[in-house]
Amino acid sequence: MRTEEEQIAAIKNWWSENGTQLIAGVVVIALGYFGYQGWQTNQHEQSEAAADIYEQLQQGVVASSSVQGSLSAFDLETVRTIGYLADQLQNDHSDTGYSVLGAIAAARAAADRDDYAEAITRLEWVLEADADSTTNQLVTYRIALAKAATGSEQEALALLSGEDDSYAAIYAESRGDIYRQLGDNPSAAFQYELAVEKLLPEQANYAAALEFKLANVAAGVAVLSAQAQ
Repeated sequence: MRTEEEQIAAIKNWWSENGTQLIAGVVVIALGYFGYQGWQTNQHEQSEAAADIYEQLQQGVVASSSVQGSLSAFDLETVRTIGYLADQLQNDHSDTGYSVLGAIAAARAAADRDDYAEAITRLEWVLEADADSTTNQLVTYRIALAKAATGSEQEALALLSGEDDSYAAIYAESRGDIYRQLGDNPSAAFQYELAVEKLLPEQANYAAALEFKLANVAAGVAVLSAQAQ
C-alpha cells in the first residue's frame, strides 16, 4: 500500500501530465455552455424585436386597408412605412417567422392599392425563404391572382397547375375565374365544376358561390352554342 507521501507524489505526477488537458476541457465546456446561453438570449431578443416590428407593420396594413380613393400625404407615408418595416424584417430578421408574415402582410397592402409588382416581389421572396408547403401553396395562389390582375393570365394558370387536397377547390375556382376573364366560358365552366367536386366537407359553404359562377358561365356557353347553330 502506498504511503501518504507516495499518493501525493502520484497525484502531482498525474496532474503535471494531464492537468493542462483537463483545464482545457473544462474551459471548452464552460465556453460552450455560456455561448449557448448567449445564443439563446440573442435569439430571444431577436424574436422580440421582430415581433415589435411586425406589430407596427400590421398597424400600418390595417390603416392602409381603410383608405378609399387617392392617397393623401399621410397615407403615402403609411405605405412607405409598411415597405420599410417589411424590408427590415426580411433583411435583419429573416431567421424568424415574422419575416415571412411581414412579407405576406406587405404584399396584401400592395395588392390593395393595385401595386401588383411589389406584391409579387414580396410573395416570391416568401417562396424562397419558406419551405412550408401549405404556406407556399397559399403564396403561389396569391402570386397567380396578382399576375392575372396585370394581364399575365397564362403565367397565372401555370402557377395554379398543382395543389394538394386542401387547395384543390380554390385553385380550380381561380383557374375558372381566369378563363372567364379570358372569355373562355367552356374552360371556366369545367374548372368551376371541378372546384365543386374538390370541395372538402369543411369547405361546403363555398358550394353556393361556385354554383352561381357555374350557372353564369353555363348561360354564356348556351348562348354561344345557340348562335353557332
